[in-house]
Amino acid sequence: MHSLWMGTQFNVTVSNEEQAVYVFESEVLGKVKGRIPMMQLLLPEPETFVKIQRRQFVRLDVTLDTAIHPEHSEFTPFRALTEDISAGGASIRLLKGTAIQSVSQLYLWMALTMKSGEIHYLRVKKQSHSRNGKRTWKYAAARPIS
Repeated sequence: MHSLWMGTQFNVTVSNEEQAVYVFESEVLGKVKGRIPMMQLLLPEPETFVKIQRRQFVRLDVTLDTAIHPEHSEFTPFRALTEDISAGGASIRLLKGTAIQSVSQLYLWMALTMKSGEIHYLRVKKQSHSRNGKRTWKYAAARPIS
């Protein structure tokens, strides 16, 4: 095991109570003697901390036109916008006063605009799950519609 000398610079990775992970640059300022020997490190301003994404899938802030349809006829289909999207799910912003009835499955139709200007439609089947008293939907299958 090697020791770190005063002035040695390195990156520190820490997590908070919400399990968010941050990294920042630090350096050894000195040693602290005691029953357990410790190092004194430079703690920079919190604004310099960089939040690290530790997800299975990266979440992208993207607004997509979305139509929400029930599997059967539990409610009238309506339009909404995505707030963000990833391979594991999407956050949908509903218009004020819009509520999704209690359904077990629904379909999302997302309009994907290509660089060429061409629009592709993606139909995603969602399955309902209840977690912490909130109803969420997870992707079951996705397929592009030509």
